[in-house]
Amino acid sequence: MKWGPTIAVVLIILLAAGAFLIFTLQDEGTGASLTVLTPSSTHEVDLEEGAVPIRRIIKNTGMTYDSSTVLATTTDGDILSVGGGTEISVRDGRCLLGGDSELLGLAWGGGMEITTTMSVARTALCSLNLSAPGVPLVWTDVERVVVLELDGLGWGLYSNTNGMLNNLSGMDALMPALTAYPPITNVGTAMAVTGLPPAENGIRARSDHTLLKPTFLDVGGIEGHSTAWIEGDSGFLDADMENNVDSDGDGTIDDEIHEVVMEHLRAGTEIILGHYHSIDDAGHQSGPESAEQMDAVGNIDRYIGEVASFLENGTDPSILIVFSDHGMHEDDDGLGVHGEFRHKDMFSIVGYELLGGAEPLPEPGLIIAGDISNPVEITLEEFVELPSVEAYLVVKGSKGDEGGNYRGVELSTVMELYTSGDVVTIRLSAIDGYTVTLPGHYADEGSGVILAYEKDGEGLGDDGPIRLIVPQSLAGEYNGQECLKGVIKLEVNR
Repeated sequence: MKWGPTIAVVLIILLAAGAFLIFTLQDEGTGASLTVLTPSSTHEVDLEEGAVPIRRIIKNTGMTYDSSTVLATTTDGDILSVGGGTEISVRDGRCLLGGDSELLGLAWGGGMEITTTMSVARTALCSLNLSAPGVPLVWTDVERVVVLELDGLGWGLYSNTNGMLNNLSGMDALMPALTAYPPITNVGTAMAVTGLPPAENGIRARSDHTLLKPTFLDVGGIEGHSTAWIEGDSGFLDADMENNVDSDGDGTIDDEIHEVVMEHLRAGTEIILGHYHSIDDAGHQSGPESAEQMDAVGNIDRYIGEVASFLENGTDPSILIVFSDHGMHEDDDGLGVHGEFRHKDMFSIVGYELLGGAEPLPEPGLIIAGDISNPVEITLEEFVELPSVEAYLVVKGSKGDEGGNYRGVELSTVMELYTSGDVVTIRLSAIDGYTVTLPGHYADEGSGVILAYEKDGEGLGDDGPIRLIVPQSLAGEYNGQECLKGVIKLEVNR
């Protein structure tokens, strides 16, 4: 025991003057509380000072951890994918991930597959064969991308529509998606359209309007695609938008927005983002799951059906992506509000449908090219059949340590199987356009460099499907910069 400011034991000493003097004693450690979300529940877990693995934190909620990915939201605006073995450090009343990244909370599927709304931009860009900041929801090759933002349609609301949304529920895939914190329109939309968390895209509060990173429309426009962002009457982000007003005075701008979306479809615009507002508006005005909000949801489902029908009957392979920027919960007056780290606010939706003859493609494996006689492309299915190794390795970067049991193919094995002769350098490229150039001796037998495809028995999620892991014995303590995520190409230089 030691003296301190936290009240553990109170000693009351009666003084001669009749006054009371209060002393406090504090236990050695100071614990903390951590919020854990699933798509249908919010839990507060009390933790004692020290290190505790995430799987134990989830167990303390009364649920059973199923080895699926956990998403960690930090107070500095980042979202990290972590495993059950990752340890959270509780120190000075704070929950820390890795080094000094303070946690706001954790989210996991509770038995369901989940994603983040960053998958919107990543899917849009990969579908057009453009560099993306991460892995898409589906691998495909299309000529048109249409994204519909359904403002305020959280996973909880969708789950309670009791099968009334035939078009939305009939998509190829629809799943709960963690949005950005705080769950408000400019912050949530910014993460979806850039494919990057608030810490990187620059939109972290209601007062922020200037994006620090390009949107998927910006990238597509630079590459020569025609684009359109169709909005309401407010500029919540500084971006090139086509704004609309309620010209017919029916109390909603969604009919005007939808008509412009259809005009762009008929005109052949290749990348479209349409932002519908009525679900959010009705929730604020009449309450979550009110008759008014449910009517708005039904109308939006009809709009989705019209867009899908147009694309399916067209001649261009297309992908339709839907998402919401946030959900909402009920306040004391029965009206809808949002902005808190709770499941009804933070879990939105993301879904997609391939239309007009578009087909899903296999996950990319590895292209091996450069100064070799026979360039080759290995599918992921073929890659995981190569001789593999498993080792506990630590990746250390600015966010601290990230350790795990990685399974993959040694770089030396890849070089032996598909190349011959001495190598000067090896250049690896990722889905997001980043590259790493390694010296030739990194491919020597026994170097410990691997191209991983599993961590702790699971796929790599947003870090994969293949990740370069360079051990600290080669790269030094801070090896994170060389541990490239989403590797898709290896080029040999002799």
